[in-house]
Amino acid sequence: MLIGLVQWSGQWWIREPSERFWMFLPGYIWLLAYYLQVIPKPELPRQSLWTRWLMLIILWSFPVAFYVGLVTLCQSPFSWRELLIVVYFFVFCIEIPLLYFFNGLDYLDARLKSRLNKYWGAIGRVLLRGCAYLILIPVLLTIFGIHRPKLLPAGFQFADPAFVEAVEFESREENPLVLRGEYLKHPAAKGSVIVCHGVGANRSDISAIVELVYESEYNVLTFDFRGHGESDGHTITYGTRERRDVLGAYDYLLSHPDTDPNKFYALGVSMGGSALILALPEMPLVQAAIVDSSFADLNLMVHHQLKYFPEWIRVGMVSLTRLVGWMETGADLTAMCPLDFICEINCPVTIIHGQADHIVPFEQSELLKANCKHLKDYYAPEDVDHIGTAMLQPWKYQELIREAFQNDE
Repeated sequence: MLIGLVQWSGQWWIREPSERFWMFLPGYIWLLAYYLQVIPKPELPRQSLWTRWLMLIILWSFPVAFYVGLVTLCQSPFSWRELLIVVYFFVFCIEIPLLYFFNGLDYLDARLKSRLNKYWGAIGRVLLRGCAYLILIPVLLTIFGIHRPKLLPAGFQFADPAFVEAVEFESREENPLVLRGEYLKHPAAKGSVIVCHGVGANRSDISAIVELVYESEYNVLTFDFRGHGESDGHTITYGTRERRDVLGAYDYLLSHPDTDPNKFYALGVSMGGSALILALPEMPLVQAAIVDSSFADLNLMVHHQLKYFPEWIRVGMVSLTRLVGWMETGADLTAMCPLDFICEINCPVTIIHGQADHIVPFEQSELLKANCKHLKDYYAPEDVDHIGTAMLQPWKYQELIREAFQNDE
């Protein structure tokens, strides 16, 4: 009853059920294991005092160093709130389940050792550990892929602050999330463009692309997806629910007094491009769209991430990844496939994808190209990595923008 009351109260300030689960997990363990004593306590490894102190220091230092390093690398503003969330998640929420996991392994290991002879016992323990790690790897990859540290946007240095407006709007859904972004007004605008960033990033991480769109004389609305930057939430669904964020941006920009509905465009990179593809069938006023380095099928992407495992093992790991994703989000994240939606888009689409992309395989864009009914242009430069065209070939990228968004009147 007490757990239910705490969980119920948490829904008013933590939106996603999985976020509430991780938030309250340490409290649940304390209540059930130490106070009510209805489950076993998580046992720490038997080690010397100095070793335990050293492990404790490493345990606390790792998430701090990870977050500080990430902020430094991405040149994002530091946030004490996000640092505390990262430390809490690593030290308490992940450490406790791992203790139970390894305690269970030790128990099963001891049972095998006592019941089997030396030869078969050794084989059994090796198989046990191997199977356990094959389960643990996709579970942890999925959890850390769905709940990533949020990096705050650093702003757009190229734009005159007088023409930049901080904005807030809601995603298009029954219980909307608040999304935050910036509207860059161009004094000689030829139209308005929604620009969508990729996974684990924020709106200012694609500053080079935003600048190229803005310099092409367009108003720009760029925002942080849910679970990113300054927007609500800490859960990522790789396009499944982010499409609702794109639709919210579409509704907001349509209501803006500067927007001409006959000169309305959209651009998305990586996951942002995939979310845009999922949303475009419900965005009838968009005249043209650009997708850059976007995936066509998330299921194939998971296979790609686990490519170093044999096929017969990888199939099971992918299925487990989908199961954990469903448990974390309540949705099959591979069900809404951009490959199925791109054929429903009625506006011209330009596809950009570097052939040396090591994150989203180049073949993903070829699948999109084959299924796109209104393909305007397809640009696939050699020796260009993920979202690298704008950085390495800015003149060509701007040319593609102008050609894609030109008014055909």
